Amino acid sequence: MINKTNAAKSVVHLETSLRRKSGIPDARISDFFDVVSGSGIGGVLAALLFTKGKDGQPLFTSSDALKFVAERRFCKKQGFFKRMVGSAGNGSKMFKRTFGDLSLKDTVKSVLIPCYDLTTGGPFVFSRADAVEMDGCDFKMSDVCAATMAVSGPIATMSVDRRTRISAVTGELAMNNPTAMAITHVLNNKQEFPFCNGVDDLLVVSLGNGEPFCGVAGNQTPSRSAFVKIVGETVSDTVDQAVSMAFGTSRTSNYARIQANKGFGNRGKDTDVLKLVDQMLSQKNVESILFQGKKCNDTNLDKLEFFAISDFFDVVSGSGIGGVLAALLFTKGKDGQPLFTSSDALKFVAERPFCKKQGFFKRVVGCTGNGSKVFKRTFGDLSLKDTVKSVLIPCYDLTTGGPFVFSRADAVEMDGCDFKMSDVCAATMAVSGPVATMSVDRRTRISAVTGELAMNNPTAMAITHVLNNKQEFPFCNGVDDLLVVSLGNGEPFCGVAGNQTPSRSAFVKIVGETVSDTVDQAVSMAFGTSRTSNYARIQANKGFANRGKDADVLKLADQMLSQKNVESILFQGKKCNDTNLDKLEFFASEIVKETERRKTNILPTVVLRQTTTSSSPRTSSATTLSINSSN
Repeated sequence: MINKTNAAKSVVHLETSLRRKSGIPDARISDFFDVVSGSGIGGVLAALLFTKGKDGQPLFTSSDALKFVAERRFCKKQGFFKRMVGSAGNGSKMFKRTFGDLSLKDTVKSVLIPCYDLTTGGPFVFSRADAVEMDGCDFKMSDVCAATMAVSGPIATMSVDRRTRISAVTGELAMNNPTAMAITHVLNNKQEFPFCNGVDDLLVVSLGNGEPFCGVAGNQTPSRSAFVKIVGETVSDTVDQAVSMAFGTSRTSNYARIQANKGFGNRGKDTDVLKLVDQMLSQKNVESILFQGKKCNDTNLDKLEFFAISDFFDVVSGSGIGGVLAALLFTKGKDGQPLFTSSDALKFVAERPFCKKQGFFKRVVGCTGNGSKVFKRTFGDLSLKDTVKSVLIPCYDLTTGGPFVFSRADAVEMDGCDFKMSDVCAATMAVSGPVATMSVDRRTRISAVTGELAMNNPTAMAITHVLNNKQEFPFCNGVDDLLVVSLGNGEPFCGVAGNQTPSRSAFVKIVGETVSDTVDQAVSMAFGTSRTSNYARIQANKGFANRGKDADVLKLADQMLSQKNVESILFQGKKCNDTNLDKLEFFASEIVKETERRKTNILPTVVLRQTTTSSSPRTSSATTLSINSSN
C-alpha cells in the first residue's frame, strides 16, 4: 500500500528486488500487489503505477513514476499540507495530459485514493471496486489525482456520468496514512477477496515520506502549517501503531512500515529530494506497536505513560481542557482530598475567561490563551507529586519536536520530572504561543504548546501506561482487566458550502478529528468482544450543535449526552447504540461493582508509588511519546 511522496524511490527498490527474485526482467510492481492505496502524492503514485495504457500494461514503471514526481513543477515548490515533496497546486492540466480520458475502471488492480469532501464534511474514497459496480462512482484518473492533491483550495470534481459531485481537498486531510483503509477494504470485500479471513492472510507494505523535524528554537511561535504537520505526523504514527498491533505476532513477517525518522534530513529550498530519500532508506527501521511502544533493531524505545481519576479510577489522562480537568479533579488540597468536585470543575472551565473565547485548537470549550495567572491562583505551589492517583497530561515540546508527558509516576521517582500543576495546565493549554516551562528543581526545561497537538485522544496512552507499569499495576495482564471510559468534547461539523476554501484552523480541526477517531477505533478493536462491557467512548457526533459566539456551553453538553452513543471498530465501521448518558450510567454501575470487589481482595490491585529520589525512571515511563491522545 503506497502512502506518499518519497515512497516512489522505495517502490523502485522494491520493484527492482522483485524483478531479480522472480526472474522476470520487465515485471511491474502491480504484478505483485493486489491492492494499492495512497493519499496526496501517494495517490498520484498509485495512479501512475496501476492505471493501464493501450497495451494493457501500467502507464509507468516505478523508475518513470519516481522521475515524474521528482521533476514536475507541482512537486517542487512549497505549499500547505506538504511533506517531503511539497505542493503549491494540484497539477490538473498536467494530469489531463498524462491520463487523458482514462478512469478508475482502467486500473489493473484494486485502487483506493482518498480526498476530503467539504460538502459532506468527511472523507471520500475513489475506488475501482465501486467504479465497476456503479457508473456514478467512476471518475477520470486526472480528476482523481487533482482531487487528492488539492492543496491550494477545493476542487469541484464530478464522476464520468456527471451524477456524483464533490468539493475535494487533499487526501492527506482524510487519510494521512491510508494503510488501515486498504486493509479494511480487503477484509470486507468478499467478492474480490473470498479467501481472506483476517490480517494473517495479508502481506502489507506501508511506505511513508517521513516528516521533517518540527522543532522550533527557543520560544518562537511556529507557523500554522507547522502545527498541521505535527498533527499529520500524529495521524500516520497512530495508524501505523494500530495496524502493527492488529497483526500481533505476525507483524514482523506480514507487515512492514518504511518511514523516515524525525529530523532525518534538512530540506531546504534547493535540497535534492532523491538524496533525502537515500538517507531515509539507510536509516534503522522502526517497528511501532500500539500499547507497547517502538522497537529499533530490538532496542525498546520509551513507552507511553498515563494518569487516573479519584476514588473510582486508578488512572486519569487529558490534553488541553481535558488536562486541566484531570488536574482539578486529581490534585489534592490541604485536607488530602481533591481540590475540586466534578461540579466545581465544570463550573471552573465553563466560567473562566480563558475558556470563553474562540481560538486555535479548541473543541467544545475554546481557548485563546493559557490562563497562567488563573492556574497559579488555583494550584499555588502544588506539583505532580501532590496528585492522588496516576496522572498523565501531555503537551508538545517545540525544542525536541515531540510530545512531552507530565507524569506523577515520573515525578515521584525523579525531581527533574516534577512540575508545578499551574505550569502543567498552562503548558497543555498553550494555544496562543509556546510557554517556557521548567521543573520544580529547574533542571528540566521545555518550550510547550497545547497538548492537543501531541495527543488529541490520550486513551491509548493511559492503557499503555497501565499495561507496562507492573510496579503500580502488578495484576493487570491485558485489556480484559481494564474498565476504560474515554470522554471527548466532540468536533464541530467542518463541512464548507460549495467550493469555498476553509480556514487553516478548520483544516486542523479536520485532522484532529481524524486522530481522535483513529485512536477510538484502534482501542475498540483491541478490546475485541469485551468492548461493549469494558470500553466506552463518550463523544458528540459531527455537527451535533452550532456553537456560535454566545452559545451556552452547558446546554451543548446536555445535547451531547442525549445523543446516540457511537461504537467504532477498526476495519468494521460504526454502529449506534443507546444514548451517551445511558452508556455512562452502565459504566458507573460496573465501576461500583469493581470497587466493591476490590474490598474483598487480600492484595491491593494498585500499588501507588510514593516519592523517591531515584536517578532513573521505570522502564514503563515515557516522558517523550510517540502516540497522541486527548480530552
